[in-house]
Amino acid sequence: MLKLPRDRHDAEVLRQRLTTWTGSYERQDMPEPTRALSVRQPHAEAIMRGIKKVEYRSSTTKIRGRIFIYAGLGRYDAAEESDWMAEYGIRDVTCDDLPRGAIVGTVELFDSKEGQWYLCRPERAATLRKPDNRPNPVWFKPFN
Repeated sequence: MLKLPRDRHDAEVLRQRLTTWTGSYERQDMPEPTRALSVRQPHAEAIMRGIKKVEYRSSTTKIRGRIFIYAGLGRYDAAEESDWMAEYGIRDVTCDDLPRGAIVGTVELFDSKEGQWYLCRPERAATLRKPDNRPNPVWFKPFN
């Protein structure tokens, strides 16, 4: 289920975090990502389109910078997938057409507060790439 802000104050704080961060470095100065975050479809697609800017997890993370997004093999039931696709406004593809089991791109993880991980600047992978190493449910190092 989509986790929404609890009240107007939370919504305003979230809006400010998503619209005011400018970053302190240029993309070309950043090293290649070394970690991947496992995300089920259609959430991975929403992240790559810049629709989903907050990833909800059970705890915060100290990891910052550019990370890989791995589209996991796991699936929701068909009705739930359909609901998520409608929630994100993704209508040009079906959930069955979305890639699974591969790195689909990168995104910058720029903040984390109370289990909310803030994402920006998604970059879709030019070609899908299967990881060399076995994916884990949250973080893993995809390539040797």
